[in-house]
Amino acid sequence: MLGWLGNIALALAGLAALACSSASAPTPAPAPMPAPTPAAGGAPPEVRLGLATVDLGVGPNRFAFGIIGPDSRPIRVPTARATFMYIDSTPYQVRAQAEASFVTWPAGRAGVYVVNDVELDKAGRWGLVVEVETEDGLTRIGQLGFDVGVASSSPAIGSLAPRSLNKTANGVDDLGEISTSPEPDPDLYRVTIAEAIAAGAPTVVTFATPAFCRTSTCGPQVEVVSALEDKRSDEASFIHVEVYDNPLEMGGDLSKGRISPILEEWGLISEPYTFILDGEGVIRSKFEGFVTERELEAALEEVLG
Repeated sequence: MLGWLGNIALALAGLAALACSSASAPTPAPAPMPAPTPAAGGAPPEVRLGLATVDLGVGPNRFAFGIIGPDSRPIRVPTARATFMYIDSTPYQVRAQAEASFVTWPAGRAGVYVVNDVELDKAGRWGLVVEVETEDGLTRIGQLGFDVGVASSSPAIGSLAPRSLNKTANGVDDLGEISTSPEPDPDLYRVTIAEAIAAGAPTVVTFATPAFCRTSTCGPQVEVVSALEDKRSDEASFIHVEVYDNPLEMGGDLSKGRISPILEEWGLISEPYTFILDGEGVIRSKFEGFVTERELEAALEEVLG
């Protein structure tokens, strides 16, 4: 019967194909978590993993991934075990272990497993090994490789947010000029990011394109921010920045779209992306991909104290 570290050992052969070797002194592995019981007959059956966060840099990261079973259907159990290995060295170094929680995307159609604040402490090539006990009672294992940069492309937690002059409702006849939301919430287009920071209260800003999102989560993400604004508008500013600079000109044709220069200013390489700033304009939390209202409100409450 294999234990957790035994399952990791089985995955190393797969990770070897994902690694680039570099000399580095190994770091002792953390104590293993208790292991569930694998399927009878030795090695657990494999699953496929899909990376849901790509803007990864040295330091704490919100890491998200999907799990696809042997039947090509998503696995949606409440938790999975995640081990993060630095594989730009020989031997590989186990750097962190955590329990990943399943977060359902809008309308319950899909979701991802999320590990909050996992410390990825070196730039280079990493490997993820996941062990999940599925509803049929079997323990399954999967692995993938990913890259960690010296810094994330987007502003780091603890850094000052750009004082951006995003488009607002002031000076436009139709909110469709600045948003692809089917029913834009005027409250999300009242102020620029620069004005919100100058006001001295926390700010929640989300970058998304509801009409053209690749994962169908952008519209719901803006709705989440709008719902939170309804509850906490007296405590923080809430802003939606449309990914495309010319929604009306596009007329539904993505090929005519021009990316907003605000996204380049923030270094965004994916969307939706949501940030929480404190009253000084310092980034206190950031969420690549869809974030639930519960997660977002909890992070905002930390800033509000």
